[in-house]
Amino acid sequence: MSLQQLELQAEREKLARLLETPPGALRPLEPLGVLGLRQVRSAVAAHLFDRDAARFRGLARSTKLLPARVAALIAQKALGPRLAAHVAGLLEPKTAVALAQQVEIDFQADLCLFLDPAHAGEVLRAMPVDLVVETSRELLARAEYMTMARFVDDLRDDQIQAVTGILDPRAMLWIGFYVESGTRLSQLIARLDDAQLLATYEAASAEELWPQGLAMLARADEATARRVCHLFAQAEAELLPDLLAAAEQQDLMAEVAQITRAAEADDLERLRERLRAHDPAVLSQLEAALDD
Repeated sequence: MSLQQLELQAEREKLARLLETPPGALRPLEPLGVLGLRQVRSAVAAHLFDRDAARFRGLARSTKLLPARVAALIAQKALGPRLAAHVAGLLEPKTAVALAQQVEIDFQADLCLFLDPAHAGEVLRAMPVDLVVETSRELLARAEYMTMARFVDDLRDDQIQAVTGILDPRAMLWIGFYVESGTRLSQLIARLDDAQLLATYEAASAEELWPQGLAMLARADEATARRVCHLFAQAEAELLPDLLAAAEQQDLMAEVAQITRAAEADDLERLRERLRAHDPAVLSQLEAALDD
């Protein structure tokens, strides 16, 4: 599976979530490519919001007339998470924070499934760090990695830093796979210390998630690739051959070569020495990919 196919898979899954349909039903749209699918998703989200915008705005105005606790109760019992998410994007940030502090975390997480960062960026950035972390814990417990990835571009740096502190390696792999902005993804990875970053790729090896790990790394910046190459050059001997075996099996050797080109000369030579001792045939494949 090539990097492009992985990115298509991610975009298809995001659009399927928005449309509440199985991802397989959207395979006919794959010829549109990654950007085309992303544009379709953006257009659908805008249509769904604009279709009932007047009603959403009316509900948003009504929240100003009620105590926060009462408005929060109405949101949970009468509106439900989908409608409440649309309304949240139209609230003044101060009002949104007051309401968010009154609702249960379960409902807060439910609401996040439907919240569109394009309409709720200011609201998201206004949320207290402790509330963001508490909601993120619930989303992690549900393995809602796609939902969490949608907010990476819109949260404040301190919010991102706090959430990064509670991510396990598997979660980091999946969230990184779904994050759209390569720049923001690089910033997210930069917040991991070396032990956390290496643990992420050890999890890719242990759980056969190399495609997700490579897709994440291939979209990050050169400094991130250089750092990972250094870690691999110093890591246990089994990790690198395992990566290359998975890359060979899933047709991702070109992505590995792209990442390896960022390595410092000393690290590249160490990687070659390890492969030469372990599997010269795999080294030859990597060398050929590097020459392409």
